Amino acid sequence: MKKRRLYYMDLIKFIAMIFVCCYHFSWAGISYADKINATVSIKMAIFSINSMCVPLFFLVNGGLILNKELYSQTFVKKVIRLFLVYFIWRAITILVIASYKGIPINSYGEVELLKGILFDELRGVDLSHFWFIKTLIKIYLVVPFVKAEYDYLSNEQKRDNFIKYFLGALLTVSFFIPDINNMIKVVPKLRNAAIYDFSHYNIVPGIVGTMLCYFIIGGLLVKYSERIKLISIWKVVLTFFAGMLMLFAEWYIVSKVAGSEFDIVFKGYSTIGCMLMSMSFFVMMQRIPNSFIEKNQRLKSFITIMGTNTFTVYYLHWIFGYTLLSHFTINTSGIVVNFIKAVVITVIFSYVGALLRKIPIIKKLIL
Repeated sequence: MKKRRLYYMDLIKFIAMIFVCCYHFSWAGISYADKINATVSIKMAIFSINSMCVPLFFLVNGGLILNKELYSQTFVKKVIRLFLVYFIWRAITILVIASYKGIPINSYGEVELLKGILFDELRGVDLSHFWFIKTLIKIYLVVPFVKAEYDYLSNEQKRDNFIKYFLGALLTVSFFIPDINNMIKVVPKLRNAAIYDFSHYNIVPGIVGTMLCYFIIGGLLVKYSERIKLISIWKVVLTFFAGMLMLFAEWYIVSKVAGSEFDIVFKGYSTIGCMLMSMSFFVMMQRIPNSFIEKNQRLKSFITIMGTNTFTVYYLHWIFGYTLLSHFTINTSGIVVNFIKAVVITVIFSYVGALLRKIPIIKKLIL
């Protein structure tokens, strides 16, 4: 029996991709240390919403993968395909951006070029956005082990299980400790101090540990969705704005008080504020009934195309940013205009992905 499609998941991925485009190409940046004023603060508070972009993807991934049967052979093929597509898109990105910037491909040594295609940075070509795919691959490699323990949550005779302790430990070292270290900077005498850095004991350090937390939480939000729906929508909305306020406060403390630069989006991923925003937004989207989307065939088709082609948009928007963005200069003052441009980019490349899927050979490049 074919499983019913959850259209709110497609909608979340579509919105998350818009946030990615807003972050990468719709913000010119600010020198935080000496230009923070009321206007900049308001803009940054609004811009902080984009910090949900990648967390939402991992919440969706966890929600889908951890709550269905995991067949080892099928999953291994999925991971291998992800690797291959990742290498192909790195090669395409290198070829297009290097050509656009006037860098001859033969100027790279064979080993240098191969390392660039497989995993390394390449001279003159910005491949930094591929961190997301690398992180996804790393998490997929441990999914069978996480899934095996996660399934015990449904075992009434084993209430106490590893997944709870594992998630609690990850939250502590990846979110709580870093947040505390940032927030205590508001106290002058403690500005250069920090509580003990537990990251030395983190078996899943850095951004991978952060996103693994979101992945597991996504599974839990879907698993217990019926219970969660009993929570008042106003509490969910208040949680969202509380998280937004917490993230803004952390940015302000680090940027204004401590005089350091704090990327409210990328650095925001591993903050409790961003987690509260992402979780509450996910829960709000869960309340959209499938029937609402299914009764309108055009809306259903649009949402499905947007949700199915997010990887294509992710790969193509970066190439677009380096080759064509100069023709779409974006001013930091145009928040609404910037958002509209991000929506247009996401929609156009989603339909490009849908068209590419119709070509058998090229379809293999699309996830």
